[in-house]
Amino acid sequence: MLKKVVLAILLTAGLLLAGCAADNSKGGAANQPKINADTVIIKTTNQMNKIKNMEMNMSMDIELSDGVTQTMKTHSKYFRAQPFIYQSTRIENKTGSSNTSVVLEQYVDDQAVYVKNSNGKQWAKVSFDSSTGKLLKDSLKKQTDPSTQLGLLKSFKKNMEVKQSRSSYVLRFGGNKKELRAFIQKAMLKNLNATQEQAIQRSLDVMNFTSMQYTYVVDQKTYQPKSLNVSFTANPKSDQGSGSLKMTVHSDISKINQLKTMTIPADVKSKAIEVDASRLHGQF
Repeated sequence: MLKKVVLAILLTAGLLLAGCAADNSKGGAANQPKINADTVIIKTTNQMNKIKNMEMNMSMDIELSDGVTQTMKTHSKYFRAQPFIYQSTRIENKTGSSNTSVVLEQYVDDQAVYVKNSNGKQWAKVSFDSSTGKLLKDSLKKQTDPSTQLGLLKSFKKNMEVKQSRSSYVLRFGGNKKELRAFIQKAMLKNLNATQEQAIQRSLDVMNFTSMQYTYVVDQKTYQPKSLNVSFTANPKSDQGSGSLKMTVHSDISKINQLKTMTIPADVKSKAIEVDASRLHGQF
């Protein structure tokens, strides 16, 4: 049961990470005026429309009590106006002495998503012109848009604490266990289609979240996002078996409005095989 829960959570990892660990700088702001979390969130939200492009590096680690682990490392380049996304993700799975890995590469523009994995040389193209394709396009956009994370913070601003650390404002989640569960649930379910939401909701219903740390770091001068750290542990409910789950996510944003324009390579477009959007729907 717990393995199925992990797989379901992985489907929405992008949503949890969108927006951009913890700031490790020390010392800082003894002589600076105090600021509350609400003000930082509002000012950061106001800066989001000024982000035209950015780079993000993310790592996610999952550990199960039976020794199964999964590591995901993603490098992304995001362009809002074009729109355009480039992403490369390496996924490693370890079960006892068995290790497997795969690298996924994708390009996304306003017309289609192109995907290839390291187990094959063939690119697949999924157009956004069908109703299912439009849903896929919308899901990809929301998962990579930095404003998604800010929308989550705004709805839980009463639970957020802020401190100043050198050149950063560090936002941390400070709610109780009930609020923690609500926070995680909204992070997982936000902006999903109906099929995805039902799958994740079933997974959340069988889990007890026992701990969580959430840290979102923004620049003091620009109020632009810098990094995000999330970690939590969970156990299945008593009637759902035994075991435990630990997940940690670290992501850094850099090169805001500094990237050169990218396009999908001509050979990728010319060689890609068209695939119906329904084959990928629910995987993003």
